[in-house]
Amino acid sequence: MRFILIGLAGCLLASVAPVTVASAQAEAGRERARELFAEGLSLTAEQQFAEAALKFREAYALVPAPNIAYNLALALTEVGELTEATGLAEAVMEDASAPEYVKNFASALLVRIEAGQAHLQVSLTGERGDAQIVLDGRALSDDELGISLPVDPGAHVVNAERHGTILERQELTLEPGATVEVVLTPSTWPGATEPGPTSAPVEGSGGGVVGAWWFWTIIGVVVLAGVGVAVGVAAGGGTEGPLDGNTMPTVVRF
Repeated sequence: MRFILIGLAGCLLASVAPVTVASAQAEAGRERARELFAEGLSLTAEQQFAEAALKFREAYALVPAPNIAYNLALALTEVGELTEATGLAEAVMEDASAPEYVKNFASALLVRIEAGQAHLQVSLTGERGDAQIVLDGRALSDDELGISLPVDPGAHVVNAERHGTILERQELTLEPGATVEVVLTPSTWPGATEPGPTSAPVEGSGGGVVGAWWFWTIIGVVVLAGVGVAVGVAAGGGTEGPLDGNTMPTVVRF
């Protein structure tokens, strides 16, 4: 009987051990996430947003808490990576576990992102055949052609490619809030690698809405408004500042 009891105890220990190890690993991950989160908050306060984004991203990979997602979205917004920031803020809005005030922060951030988001429409004057249309290294689907796509402000490259050969290439830089159409011409593609027509605005002619003085006045206002928001965040004002998740009892913990 003694040997039987010893054997049963050994079995129980063997079954509990993996759970204990897993729990210890989970807690270690959470503790590391807390450290990374705190580092991200400090970097945000110093307006080192690119570095803060790296810390928040690493913390979010360990613990996908909504306040970490929001802070990562905020840091990405500050460095102009609005497309990814939008996805994170929307994820917070859809997270049933996220407190209402965190969703309010995310909602305010989405409004700010929308004001600065650029849009790019890629259109063709004919059939593309077996060619791929590639935007910044990503092949566009048929459903993405001919419609306005949200993109980050800054430099972009649109290629028409066939079996690794560039048939047409257009490079452009979008200002915050700009909407631009790129028109590709399949009839010029056979063996061509020279850049195609200059990127055209979606509306108007002779420079269109993008070339109008009043358009850039509006864009300037949007950019200045964004700067004002950024300064407010750095100063601790407004509703778009970083969310602390460790020391403030009214803020979600992880």
